[in-house]
Amino acid sequence: MPEPKLSHARAKYSVLLALLVCVAVVPDAMLGADILNELLVLVLVACVIVIGKSRNRLVTAGILCLFPLASMLMPAAGHFPSTTHLSLQIAFLSYATVMVLVDVFAATEVNLDKLAGSVCAYFLVALVFGFAFIAIESENPGSFLLHGERLKNFTYGQTYYRLSDLGYFSLVTLATLGYGDIVAVTPLARSVAVLEAIFGQFYMAVLVGRLLGLYMHGEYLKHDRAQHHHPKTKFTDENQSTTE
Repeated sequence: MPEPKLSHARAKYSVLLALLVCVAVVPDAMLGADILNELLVLVLVACVIVIGKSRNRLVTAGILCLFPLASMLMPAAGHFPSTTHLSLQIAFLSYATVMVLVDVFAATEVNLDKLAGSVCAYFLVALVFGFAFIAIESENPGSFLLHGERLKNFTYGQTYYRLSDLGYFSLVTLATLGYGDIVAVTPLARSVAVLEAIFGQFYMAVLVGRLLGLYMHGEYLKHDRAQHHHPKTKFTDENQSTTE
């Protein structure tokens, strides 16, 4: 027996995409630590709502989101172990990314909501690797260098981390731009950066191929329906060609 599906709005990815753009694009120096932390909380909540397509997904997402969300909202969150907090963030965001990708690639037609979902998945991947880089830098300071020096404004042992440096590095690596202002210097940091770059290339190739395939399939169905909708015209054309 199929599990019941919960009702969703047509543009369910719009709010999540707007939040992810704010987190990824707007400098945290302009937002401030408190606002950025609140934006990250809203991203977690929006992810739960978006991927809660069925009751099982909603329950799973809610359980995975509970601990990182509580750690960001509790007054004593600053004493929460950094590695534990980051691991919970990465686990939930990874699950959310997989569910969004499943939803996007299972689509049978191209629409604005699915396009927004594909962009959301792209930003979520960058956020997952961004937190992974922060965890690496937290455990092994000096894993990343900015203009040949250690990262500045990086607070160790707290729940809140500045994403301006390593979040930017993650997004640049995912897009394989490679400006060179921030570099990974330790073996672990380099390995994770290489994995992200490879994923970014394959994601764009597979995504474009999938969307193009869906578009061509949709055009074929439209053309096929149009031919079946005007059978007389087709029959008349065949008669004329036979008479000639």
